Amino acid sequence: MERAWTRAARDVMATGVRIDRNIAEEDIPPNLSKFKYIEKGYLFADGLRELFDVPRDVFTICDCSQCLDASHCSCQVISDVLDPLQRKIYAYSKGLFTFNVPQGIEVIECNKFCSCGPRCQNRVAQQPRDVEIEIFDTKRCGWGARTLGNIPKGKVLGTYTGKVVRREDVDTLPEEHYGYLFDLDGTEIKNEENLGNRYTVDSYAYGNWTRFVNHSCNPNMVVYSVVYDTIPDVNMPYVAFVTCQEIAAGTELTINYQPHLDEDLDVKYMYGAERCKCGTKPCRGWYRI
Repeated sequence: MERAWTRAARDVMATGVRIDRNIAEEDIPPNLSKFKYIEKGYLFADGLRELFDVPRDVFTICDCSQCLDASHCSCQVISDVLDPLQRKIYAYSKGLFTFNVPQGIEVIECNKFCSCGPRCQNRVAQQPRDVEIEIFDTKRCGWGARTLGNIPKGKVLGTYTGKVVRREDVDTLPEEHYGYLFDLDGTEIKNEENLGNRYTVDSYAYGNWTRFVNHSCNPNMVVYSVVYDTIPDVNMPYVAFVTCQEIAAGTELTINYQPHLDEDLDVKYMYGAERCKCGTKPCRGWYRI
């Protein structure tokens, strides 16, 4: 399994994925024997690929030889990432995420039709992963993912991959898929009408190392929505995982599954609530999937 996953990662120039040697063959869940590792991109339910693959003339394209100033970069016209003076800025500096992106705003990276090269400073989430990841048994929260090297704050480690399905079709999926679903809802506003179709990524049968990332009430990564292979109006952004603190080699990688959840005491009794085992000091004792 490790060889197959690493081969798939290296096919797109990414670093390998290890399986901890302490995981015995008999401890590997049966569904993972048929799991297809996809380092980058999405697979699609029927009819969705055609929506995602928009023609060239629909993209907003820059003609920069080097993208130095977002306010003069044509593809950033549709970006809402701004500085305090309301000027366009990039979401990255020296290859690291700058955390200047407000909740509900998508990062617009240069796309395949832009004139700038592959090492443009506004092409970060789309770069091949260069940090080796190990899948291991956490003993308390099932399998997890950890880094094998030291990582700085702001390092983008990859994007969530899997099969994109229509949100309204999620209820028809087998129950075992429910723990591996990620709604593409980064721009949706609670209690307001959100226009357009809505989608979810299912990583039960297809995906990458991010499907093993566990919840923590005090996580060392956050996620953000980023667009470069399609346009924002399609509502199928990628979900990028970025470190929000320095992380030492061997540390488990975690995110908060519901970072903006209202602190409603009744929520923990609602359907879908799980007992949290993150063990961190600010643990609220439960989470929902």
